[in-house]
Amino acid sequence: LNRLDGGVFPLHEVRLSQATEVRRQERKDAAIEMKREQARRGDPAAAAAVGAESYFQDRDIDQAAKHFAAAAAKGDAMGLNNLGSMLLNGIGGYEKDEALAFKSFERSAALVNPYGMYNLAVCLMYGQGTAANH
Repeated sequence: LNRLDGGVFPLHEVRLSQATEVRRQERKDAAIEMKREQARRGDPAAAAAVGAESYFQDRDIDQAAKHFAAAAAKGDAMGLNNLGSMLLNGIGGYEKDEALAFKSFERSAALVNPYGMYNLAVCLMYGQGTAANH
């Protein structure tokens, strides 16, 4: 590995850097597993977080939908918002249902979730799941 000044890092510094990165990844993996366990035990916020990880990192839309639905069923604001997005777009095994998506965004917004508020406003502006309200 080269330093910015053109020199070379001593081997012990390279190994220390690699070991630090391994420990960082191990902590990240442990945190993700802890969230998954919390989700299995019924924690709605953990279910929403695991759903987001499934969707954005693992690209497992069906697994994300399962977690978002579990979180939404327990009234979690992010779960409601993300489930609404899936319903609005007809993904994750859901048929496109703008009216149900609107209700999901409405519940998320009522819990003061900024994403739910934004998505509710977009639905109102374009008349998705409700009459347009410019």
